[in-house]
Amino acid sequence: MRKRGGLELAIAWADADGPLGLDLVTHLKGVAAATRGASGWEEIQVWHPDKVPSGQDAREHRLAAVAHADVVVFLVSADLLANEVWAEAIKSVVYANRFEPRGVGLEDGWSRPSPHVIPVLVRHVARDLTPFAGLTMIPAEGKALTDLPADKVWTLVVEEIQRMWEQKSRYARERGLERRGAQELWRRVLDVTRLRHPHATLEEDGAPSPFLGLIVRREQDGRRYVVEPIGVLESSVTEEVVQAFYNDMQTRFREDDPLLSCRIVHQGKRVGNDLYTRALRKCVILDPIDEYEDIVRFEPYLAWQTERIDRDPLYPDSLYVNQRAEVRVGLDRTTTKSALDSLSELLRDNFPRFLLVLGDFGTGKTFLMRQLARRLAARKGALPPVLVEMRSLEKAHDLDSLLAQHFQLLGDKAIKVANFRYLLAQGKAVLLFDGFDELAFRVTPERVKEHFQTVLQAAEGKAKVVVTSRTTQFLTDNDAERELARKAAEREGYRLLKLKPFEEDQIRDVLRKRLKDPDAVERRMDLLHKVEDLMGLSSNPRMLDFILELPEEDLEKAKNRHDRITAASLYERLVERWLGFEEGRMSPKGADPPLTLKQLWKVVTDLAVMLWPRTEKGIPVQDIPADLWVNLQKIDPSRPLDPEEAKSAAVGRSLLIRSDEGRFSFLHESILDWFVAREMARKARNGEAVDLLLRTPMSRLMVDFFVTLAESEAAATWAREALGCGVEVGVANANLVLIKADASGALEPDISVDLDLSGHDLSGQDLSNSRHLRGAFLENANLQGVSLAGADLTGARLNGAQLSGADLRGAVLVDAQLSGANLTGALCTQADFQGASLEKADLTAANDAIQPDRSGIGRRQPDNGQCAWGLGFRGKRGSGQE
Repeated sequence: MRKRGGLELAIAWADADGPLGLDLVTHLKGVAAATRGASGWEEIQVWHPDKVPSGQDAREHRLAAVAHADVVVFLVSADLLANEVWAEAIKSVVYANRFEPRGVGLEDGWSRPSPHVIPVLVRHVARDLTPFAGLTMIPAEGKALTDLPADKVWTLVVEEIQRMWEQKSRYARERGLERRGAQELWRRVLDVTRLRHPHATLEEDGAPSPFLGLIVRREQDGRRYVVEPIGVLESSVTEEVVQAFYNDMQTRFREDDPLLSCRIVHQGKRVGNDLYTRALRKCVILDPIDEYEDIVRFEPYLAWQTERIDRDPLYPDSLYVNQRAEVRVGLDRTTTKSALDSLSELLRDNFPRFLLVLGDFGTGKTFLMRQLARRLAARKGALPPVLVEMRSLEKAHDLDSLLAQHFQLLGDKAIKVANFRYLLAQGKAVLLFDGFDELAFRVTPERVKEHFQTVLQAAEGKAKVVVTSRTTQFLTDNDAERELARKAAEREGYRLLKLKPFEEDQIRDVLRKRLKDPDAVERRMDLLHKVEDLMGLSSNPRMLDFILELPEEDLEKAKNRHDRITAASLYERLVERWLGFEEGRMSPKGADPPLTLKQLWKVVTDLAVMLWPRTEKGIPVQDIPADLWVNLQKIDPSRPLDPEEAKSAAVGRSLLIRSDEGRFSFLHESILDWFVAREMARKARNGEAVDLLLRTPMSRLMVDFFVTLAESEAAATWAREALGCGVEVGVANANLVLIKADASGALEPDISVDLDLSGHDLSGQDLSNSRHLRGAFLENANLQGVSLAGADLTGARLNGAQLSGADLRGAVLVDAQLSGANLTGALCTQADFQGASLEKADLTAANDAIQPDRSGIGRRQPDNGQCAWGLGFRGKRGSGQE
C-alpha cells in the first residue's frame, strides 16, 4: 500500500510577532507529541520565517514556501500587512482562495494548487479593510489573540489544521493521490492528453500499485475506434512494472480494441533503449512526462522568428549597446548596467516571472526585446522565446486572439494556441510582448488597464512573461505598478524594469559600432558637444539614430554657424523625422490615426507654448485645458475627433515624456524651446504680437532659434520695440535677440542700440565684428570662449565679466571698463585697450597684447600691435593685482 502523503504547513508572521509565532510552533509540537501520530501529525511539515536557509534569498524563499504550502497560517497584525514580502504573499494566496475555482466537482478543492488560508488575528486591525475580509478569521469577530488566552486561540488553529488534514487525506484516499506532487503529475498528464486528442473522450480509472491511476482515451479514428489506456507513474519504470501493466491492460481492454496500444507516462528521464524496445514490442509506449508534454515543435517557429529578426535592418545584432535600467520590486530599487543580462537571468531560474519593461519613446525597448529573443533562441537549454509584436496585431480583448494572429504568420506551420498556453503555464516557454502601448494606442490612459488585463491573462501558473510599454501609456509609475500588483504581483517573481537614457559612454559605444573609424568617432563626439544640446538629445537612442543620419558636414556648419545650416534647421529635421515616424506608428495596417500629422504638429506646438512660461515644465494630463483638444477639430472638421483619444495620442505619441509622479514634459528642454521659438518666429514674421517672450527668460539656444527662424531682420524689429515694454524680462530678452541679430548682420550701421546683457550667459557665442556693442552693459556676463574678434566694445562695461578663452583679436575696447574681469587665456592680438580700466583683472596666460600701467589703465602699442608687459606694472605678471 502506498505511503500516505504529508501536509505542508507554512506559518507567516512579522518580525514583531516572532515570539507569538514561535509559541504556536511549540504548541504544534506539543500536539504532535501528545497524539503520538494517531491523527497524522507526524506527517505535517511545518515551515516558518526562521527556517530560511543561510545563503538563500529570504524574500524568494518565503514567497516560494507560502506558494507551495497546502495550508498557510497568517498571524495578522499591522506589521504583517505593512511588510512588503508578506503583503505580496497575502495577495497571492488570498486572491486565489477568493476567486479561483475550488476544483472540479470536489467539495474540499484539494485538486487545485492554491493553498488554504487560516488568518489568525494576533493584534487588532480593521478586519474589513484587510485582504482577509470575507474569509473566516480566528478568533471570532471582535476578538484578537490579545483578548484571549493564547492556548485557547492556538487550540482553534490546531482544530482548523486538523480539519484540513482530514480533507486532504480523504481526497487522497478517494483519488489515490496522497501527495501534492502526485496531484500535479496527474493533472499535467490529463491536460496534455486533452490537448493531444481534443476530440477524444477521456475516462479516469484506478490502476494497480505503483500507478497513480489510469486515463483511458476513447476516440474514433477513421473507421477504427481507438482505445488507449494511459498509466500515470510517479516512480521509475522497471521491467516488472511494464509487464504487470501490460497484463492488466490486456485483460481489461483487449476485447475493446484487438490492436490495443497502451502508454505509461512517468516521472524522471527516458529509460534505456533496451527496456524501451522490449516495452514497445508489447505495444507499451514509455514516455517521460517532459517528453509527453512536448506538444509544440518550436524549431520551425524559432528558425522563422530568428530569420525575421536578423533581416530587420533597424535592429542588427552588431549595433546593440547595453542599456541601463532601474529594477523595482515593491519599494526596492536597484540599478543594472545591462537590462538584457538582468532579464536573461530572471528568466533562467525556476520561478514564475512577469516582467514589465517601461521606457520613454525611443529608449530601445524593441531592440532590447529582439536581443533577448536572439539570446534565448541561441542559448543551449534556454526556454524557447515567442516574440509577439503588438504593432502588427489587430486589437483584441483576449490573449488567445492575439496569439492566434501572431502564430498565423507561420501559415501551415502555425502553433496551436492552446498547446502553447499550456507550455507557457508550465514554465516551458517564454512569452515576449513588445509594445503594449501599440495594442492600446487608440484608447485613453484611464482605459489602458482594461487592455492590460489582456496581457495579464498570460501570467498563469509558472509562466514567464516579459512586456514592454512606453512609460506614457500609464499616467504614473504608481498606475503601472498598481496594475501589475492587481494580478502580477500576486504571483512570484514580478519585476518592473525602467530603462534609463543613454549616458556618454553608451553614446560613444553607439558611435564606435556605427562609424568603425576611431577618428570619425572622435569627430562626431566633438560635434555632439559643440552643437548646442545635441549631446542631451543623444541620450535618447532613437534621437541619436536620427542625429547620426545628419551629414557630418552639416553638423560642422551648424557648429561654426556657417551658410544656411543652423542649429534651428538641424532641430527642424529631427522634429520632422520624429513626428513623421510617430504618425506612421499611429496608422497600423492603413487605419486612420487618432491624429493626423498636421494635428500632431498643432497639439505639440500648443503644449509647448502652454508649458514654456511655467517654472515647472511638466503638467499632469488632467490639467491640460480642454480647449487644446477642441481646437484640433478645426484643423480637419471632416474627421470626427475623440478628445480623449487625441489626448492619449498627444501625450503618448509626441515628444513628451512622463515623470514618475505623472507630470508630462518634453523629451529635452531644447525641443520645448525650439517649438516655442518656431511659433513666436511665425508671429514675428507676420507682424503679430509676441507677448510670450516678454514674460519668461529666453535661453541662449532659444535666442538662436528665434533669430534664425524669424529671419534676423524681423527678430531685430521685434526686439527694438520690446526694449520699451518696461518689463525687465522682456527687455533682457530683447537685448539677447539684438546682439544675436547684430552678429548675423541684421542691424543697420546707423541704428543706435543700448544693450544691457549684465549677468547673461553668452558663452561660446559668435559676436565677431559686432557694431552695436559700444557702451553695452556686460557686467558679470559669462563670455567664456565667446568670439568678439573685430567687435566694437568702445566704452563697454565689462566689470567682473568672465572672458577666459575669449577671442578679442582686433577688438576695440577703448575706454572699456574691465575691473575684476577674468581674461585668462584670452586672445588679445591687435586688440585696442587704450584707456581701458583693468584694475584687478586676471590676465593669466592671456595673449601678450596688454600693458597695464601703474594706474591699471591699459594701452595699445601702435607700432606693431604687439604689446610687452610694462616695467611699471607692480605685482605678479598676469595677476592684475597691485
